[in-house]
Amino acid sequence: MRPVPPRLCPLFALTESVRGRVEERRISVQPLQPREAGIPYCQTLLTVVGQFLYKTTGKQSRLERYFIASLAPAERNPTQWLAIVRGHWKGTEIGNHWQRDAIMGEDRTRSRNPNIVGAFALLNNAAHALMRHSFMLQPLPETIEQLQSHPGLLLRLVTGPPSKA
Repeated sequence: MRPVPPRLCPLFALTESVRGRVEERRISVQPLQPREAGIPYCQTLLTVVGQFLYKTTGKQSRLERYFIASLAPAERNPTQWLAIVRGHWKGTEIGNHWQRDAIMGEDRTRSRNPNIVGAFALLNNAAHALMRHSFMLQPLPETIEQLQSHPGLLLRLVTGPPSKA
Protein backbone atom coordinates (compact mmCIF):
# COMPACT_ATOMS: atom_id res chain seq x y z
CA MET A 1 0.00 0.00 0.00
CA ARG A 2 1.37 3.40 -1.00
CA PRO A 3 0.95 6.13 1.66
CA VAL A 4 -1.86 8.54 0.84
CA PRO A 5 -0.63 12.14 0.69
CA PRO A 6 -2.01 13.93 3.74
CA ARG A 7 -4.70 16.54 3.43
CA LEU A 8 -3.60 19.21 5.84
CA CYS A 9 -7.04 19.81 7.38
CA PRO A 10 -7.80 19.31 10.15
CA LEU A 11 -4.34 19.82 11.57
CA PHE A 12 -3.29 20.03 15.19
CA ALA A 13 0.17 20.78 16.61
CA LEU A 14 1.68 20.08 20.02
CA THR A 15 5.07 21.47 21.06
CA GLU A 16 7.01 20.40 24.14
CA SER A 17 10.55 20.48 25.46
CA VAL A 18 11.76 16.98 26.33
CA ARG A 19 15.21 15.46 27.04
CA GLY A 20 17.29 18.27 25.58
CA ARG A 21 15.20 18.85 22.49
CA VAL A 22 12.14 20.76 21.38
CA GLU A 23 9.59 18.42 19.81
CA GLU A 24 6.72 19.54 17.65
CA ARG A 25 4.18 16.96 16.55
CA ARG A 26 1.54 17.80 13.99
CA ILE A 27 -1.30 15.42 13.34
CA SER A 28 -3.67 15.29 10.43
CA VAL A 29 -6.76 13.11 10.75
CA GLN A 30 -8.81 12.16 7.70
CA PRO A 31 -11.41 9.56 6.84
CA LEU A 32 -10.25 6.49 4.96
CA GLN A 33 -12.42 3.84 3.36
CA PRO A 34 -11.45 0.17 3.77
CA ARG A 35 -11.71 -0.36 0.01
CA GLU A 36 -9.48 2.68 -0.64
CA ALA A 37 -6.78 1.35 1.72
CA GLY A 38 -7.24 -2.34 1.04
CA ILE A 39 -7.47 -2.95 4.80
CA PRO A 40 -10.73 -4.19 6.31
CA TYR A 41 -12.37 -2.09 9.04
CA CYS A 42 -10.08 0.91 8.70
CA GLN A 43 -11.83 4.26 9.02
CA THR A 44 -9.10 6.80 9.72
CA LEU A 45 -5.72 7.76 8.31
CA LEU A 46 -3.49 9.61 10.76
CA THR A 47 -0.45 11.48 9.54
CA VAL A 48 1.96 12.46 12.32
CA VAL A 49 4.83 14.78 11.44
CA GLY A 50 7.45 15.24 14.13
CA GLN A 51 10.03 18.01 13.96
CA PHE A 52 12.84 17.94 16.49
CA LEU A 53 15.35 20.64 17.43
CA TYR A 54 18.29 19.44 19.52
CA LYS A 55 19.19 22.25 21.90
CA THR A 56 22.88 21.46 22.36
CA THR A 57 23.77 21.05 18.68
CA GLY A 58 21.06 23.06 16.94
CA LYS A 59 20.51 20.06 14.65
CA GLN A 60 17.00 19.58 13.30
CA SER A 61 15.27 16.43 12.12
CA ARG A 62 11.87 15.56 10.72
CA LEU A 63 9.95 12.30 10.84
CA GLU A 64 6.69 11.59 9.02
CA ARG A 65 4.63 8.56 10.01
CA TYR A 66 1.29 7.15 8.96
CA PHE A 67 -1.18 5.22 11.11
CA ILE A 68 -4.47 3.56 10.30
CA ALA A 69 -7.24 3.23 12.88
CA SER A 70 -10.52 1.36 12.99
CA LEU A 71 -12.14 4.25 14.87
CA ALA A 72 -13.95 6.97 12.94
CA PRO A 73 -12.09 10.33 12.78
CA ALA A 74 -14.72 12.09 14.90
CA GLU A 75 -14.51 9.51 17.71
CA ARG A 76 -11.43 11.23 19.14
CA ASN A 77 -10.14 14.79 19.19
CA PRO A 78 -6.60 15.58 17.92
CA THR A 79 -5.09 15.52 21.41
CA GLN A 80 -6.57 12.07 22.03
CA TRP A 81 -5.34 10.79 18.65
CA LEU A 82 -1.79 11.93 19.50
CA ALA A 83 -2.07 10.26 22.92
CA ILE A 84 -3.14 7.00 21.25
CA VAL A 85 -0.18 7.09 18.86
CA ARG A 86 2.32 7.96 21.60
CA GLY A 87 0.79 5.42 23.99
CA HIS A 88 1.19 2.69 21.38
CA TRP A 89 4.89 3.45 20.95
CA LYS A 90 5.44 3.91 24.67
CA GLY A 91 3.92 0.49 25.39
CA THR A 92 5.94 -1.10 22.62
CA GLU A 93 9.19 0.50 23.74
CA ILE A 94 8.80 -0.19 27.46
CA GLY A 95 6.99 -3.51 27.21
CA ASN A 96 9.12 -5.05 24.53
CA HIS A 97 12.18 -3.25 23.15
CA TRP A 98 13.51 -1.99 26.46
CA GLN A 99 13.16 -5.41 28.10
CA ARG A 100 14.81 -7.12 25.15
CA ASP A 101 17.69 -4.65 25.12
CA ALA A 102 18.33 -3.57 28.70
CA ILE A 103 17.41 -6.81 30.44
CA MET A 104 18.10 -9.49 27.83
CA GLY A 105 21.08 -7.68 26.22
CA GLU A 106 19.85 -8.12 22.66
CA ASP A 107 21.60 -5.03 21.26
CA ARG A 108 25.01 -6.10 22.62
CA THR A 109 25.53 -8.61 19.84
CA ARG A 110 28.41 -7.65 17.55
CA SER A 111 27.41 -9.96 14.74
CA ARG A 112 26.04 -8.55 11.51
CA ASN A 113 25.15 -12.01 10.23
CA PRO A 114 21.34 -12.00 9.83
CA ASN A 115 21.12 -15.73 10.65
CA ILE A 116 22.95 -15.30 13.96
CA VAL A 117 21.01 -12.15 14.89
CA GLY A 118 17.71 -13.84 13.96
CA ALA A 119 18.54 -16.98 15.94
CA PHE A 120 19.51 -14.84 18.94
CA ALA A 121 16.21 -12.93 18.71
CA LEU A 122 14.24 -16.21 18.55
CA LEU A 123 16.07 -17.57 21.60
CA ASN A 124 15.40 -14.32 23.46
CA ASN A 125 11.71 -14.54 22.54
CA ALA A 126 11.50 -18.12 23.80
CA ALA A 127 13.35 -17.29 27.05
CA HIS A 128 11.23 -14.21 27.60
CA ALA A 129 7.99 -16.18 27.06
CA LEU A 130 9.13 -18.98 29.40
CA MET A 131 10.02 -16.53 32.15
CA ARG A 132 6.80 -14.54 31.79
CA HIS A 133 4.75 -17.75 31.91
CA SER A 134 6.62 -19.37 34.80
CA PHE A 135 7.18 -16.28 36.94
CA MET A 136 4.06 -14.22 36.21
CA LEU A 137 4.00 -12.28 39.46
CA GLN A 138 7.72 -11.50 39.62
CA PRO A 139 9.47 -8.66 37.74
CA LEU A 140 11.73 -9.82 34.91
CA PRO A 141 15.05 -8.53 36.39
CA GLU A 142 14.36 -10.45 39.62
CA THR A 143 13.47 -13.57 37.64
CA ILE A 144 16.75 -13.42 35.70
CA GLU A 145 18.72 -12.88 38.92
CA GLN A 146 16.99 -15.86 40.54
CA LEU A 147 17.68 -18.10 37.53
CA GLN A 148 21.35 -17.03 37.44
CA SER A 149 21.83 -17.98 41.08
CA HIS A 150 19.95 -21.30 40.77
CA PRO A 151 21.10 -23.10 37.59
CA GLY A 152 19.00 -26.17 38.50
CA LEU A 153 15.86 -24.04 38.41
CA LEU A 154 16.86 -22.77 34.99
CA LEU A 155 17.40 -26.32 33.74
CA ARG A 156 13.97 -27.39 35.02
CA LEU A 157 12.42 -24.33 33.37
CA VAL A 158 13.96 -25.22 29.99
CA THR A 159 13.41 -28.99 30.09
CA GLY A 160 9.98 -28.88 31.71
CA PRO A 161 8.69 -31.13 34.48
CA PRO A 162 10.02 -34.70 34.58
CA SER A 163 7.99 -37.02 32.37
CA LYS A 164 6.29 -40.05 33.84
CA ALA A 165 7.41 -43.08 31.87
